[in-house]
Amino acid sequence: MTTTKSTPGHGPRRRRVIPRLEEWGKRLTVAPFGALLRPPPLESPIVAGRIRSILFLRNDGIGDMVLSTPMWRILKQRHPEIRIGIVTSSRNSAIVESDPDVDFRYDCRGNELPSLLRAARETRRISWDLVMPLIYFKKTKMALLCKLFAPKATSSMVLMRANRSERYAHLFSVVLTTSYDPSRDLMLDLMREHFERTLGLLVADDEWKLSLRPDDRGVASIRSAVADVLSADGTKGYVQVHLEAKDAFHELGVEGSLALSKELTALHPDRSVLWTASSRTADAAKRFLDVTPTPCVHFQPTASLHELVGIVRGAELVLSPDTSVVHVAAAERGPLVGLYEHFPHQWRPSHQPSRVVTPPHGQPVSAISIDAVVRECRDLLSA
Repeated sequence: MTTTKSTPGHGPRRRRVIPRLEEWGKRLTVAPFGALLRPPPLESPIVAGRIRSILFLRNDGIGDMVLSTPMWRILKQRHPEIRIGIVTSSRNSAIVESDPDVDFRYDCRGNELPSLLRAARETRRISWDLVMPLIYFKKTKMALLCKLFAPKATSSMVLMRANRSERYAHLFSVVLTTSYDPSRDLMLDLMREHFERTLGLLVADDEWKLSLRPDDRGVASIRSAVADVLSADGTKGYVQVHLEAKDAFHELGVEGSLALSKELTALHPDRSVLWTASSRTADAAKRFLDVTPTPCVHFQPTASLHELVGIVRGAELVLSPDTSVVHVAAAERGPLVGLYEHFPHQWRPSHQPSRVVTPPHGQPVSAISIDAVVRECRDLLSA
């Protein structure tokens, strides 16, 4: 292992210099981009009942797409005549491929220019009235994509508390300022405010709910497979333990997951524990359980995102690190224990019943006390 010698003060100085460089970069580029894009001016307030079509830009993660589902669900309930299109990514396109409230889907596989241009050829076949980019940390890029995908559409962006409205006013038809603070508030709150204020809608709390419309065949297939596992174990239900996050620092790890699973099956011998993960780490998880076989603890393969939704839907309790499974569980409104690096967190669970467990400050998720997780699980399973 190699080590590098750090210069005293290098880290703090770097943290000061990089934001300043980014700030100067924005000053130099945003105004010229605004002059180039010239977004259609907003001459009157947007009213949902007066527009014919909306294109949402959501070409990022799975969880982000799940969080966006209230938008088209509410629009179709109130204004079924509005045509709804979504630009998706290769990761999240499956979330809406069976959704009856989405009229047009444009799969942007990767963010490379050829992929973007292919998607734009399709989106430009429709004259969109409004385009809403839902990725709020890349505003200049989103402005460029608004022009690329819907050149004649009105565009809307919502800003966080720290953003300067005068800077981005040149990039979009309408820019909405908020008091949203990512260190304090849920991302779902920012999305809701963007939706309500752009379209002049007042949404009740019981309307603003995440919801999924997966392929019924995928759900039925995984339920059949799980029923066979439970029958072999002689158990009547299961707890799902999702293993995977964006990196190892945010994961409990297989050793921690096994220790947790043993505790759960000891406390609840009438339940199995099913592990899930993406295909990227599935083989390693299966090999680990093969060499450490544990009664009623299994890795459950999922061939599609629809099957993963089916696993979450049937679970009596879901445990997951900070990843899309948290938001899938929110959409299914099942009990959840989230394992997070720190708290509060803008992507934390957005529903009840849910709990969050964190490690000591600055330590990885694998440092979380198993006893603390078991206590939360016991409370939710007995509720």
